[in-house]
Amino acid sequence: MIEADHGLLSKWNSLVEECVEGTIFHDLNWLRIVEKHTGSKLYPMIAFKGDEIVNVFPLFQQNEFTFLKTVISPHLRSHVPYLGPLFPHFNEYKQDKKDSISRGSQDAFNELIRRMNAKYVEIVFSPGFLDMRPFQWNGYDVIPRYTYMQTLGDVKSVWNGFKKELRKNINNAEKKGVTVSEGTKTDVSFIYASVHQRLEEQEQSLDMPYQYFYDLCEVFHPKNLRIFVAEHNKENVGGVIVTCYNRRVSMWFGSVRAELRGLYPNDLLHWSVIKWACEQGFKEFEIVGANSPTMSAFKCRYNLDLKLYFSVSKYSPQFLKYARSAYAKTLIPAKNKLFRSRIKPRERARAPTSASEA
Repeated sequence: MIEADHGLLSKWNSLVEECVEGTIFHDLNWLRIVEKHTGSKLYPMIAFKGDEIVNVFPLFQQNEFTFLKTVISPHLRSHVPYLGPLFPHFNEYKQDKKDSISRGSQDAFNELIRRMNAKYVEIVFSPGFLDMRPFQWNGYDVIPRYTYMQTLGDVKSVWNGFKKELRKNINNAEKKGVTVSEGTKTDVSFIYASVHQRLEEQEQSLDMPYQYFYDLCEVFHPKNLRIFVAEHNKENVGGVIVTCYNRRVSMWFGSVRAELRGLYPNDLLHWSVIKWACEQGFKEFEIVGANSPTMSAFKCRYNLDLKLYFSVSKYSPQFLKYARSAYAKTLIPAKNKLFRSRIKPRERARAPTSASEA
């Protein structure tokens, strides 16, 4: 397993497109933006079997808590739900070759982690890749995770699959004058501020600056990122950034609950994106994340299918797990509280006013 040089990097995005589990998050430009805004070091790794490229593996290295050298994929603060390795043409192989590639890739990965002297490793795989045996055999904790995803057919079939209460909310929002339309990059400021405020109310921190999301939209909008905004009485009441890659549209960032009694603009927002995806010929729709009881209660009303994916993690040595946990429970909450008291949401969400600022 080697770090991709200039020649291999020129092939990176094409290799990602060849993989069934490939996502926009694997795109080299996306990875570079994550690296820039997290202060981490990106390692775009590639593994060979003979002359054949069999593994494309984006990794980030960062020293966490001053004492813990981590290797992670995706970066923990990037708001990327999954990343991990990709195996070009993997589904075309017979099982013996799949096993051979998996074991060889794992051996190369183990050697890489040893050379990097990583004390904590965490990998979250893209939905669809299910063979976690090599990581289990090498002492990693393997955790199942879930997201909501469904193959798109005709719009009427999707609508009929919704919970009755959800259909009522959508119709009511339309009757009361809520409208949904495609937004522009200037609407990223509103979406960011909405998420920031919601997390503040929950005494949590967003962790990433507004400029991170703006930079992503500068590069990927409108081909791979689209922005949708809900309005009521000429005011924004909801918004979301969705990813569009290959056959799939995913609700990625935004869509926080609006404080409007008896009005549910986010229900209409989701439905509008689903209709748009059907009209544009996309084959899959995803509402990212089904791992929280609270969020699942909202998302399950769309009656999408549960899609399984996995995360794996390992501490070396094991006692660092408990040291990290103690640090997280004591110092991080205090740090976040101080951070929130010093930075106002409007200042963090301010959109660039000129090209030089962007």
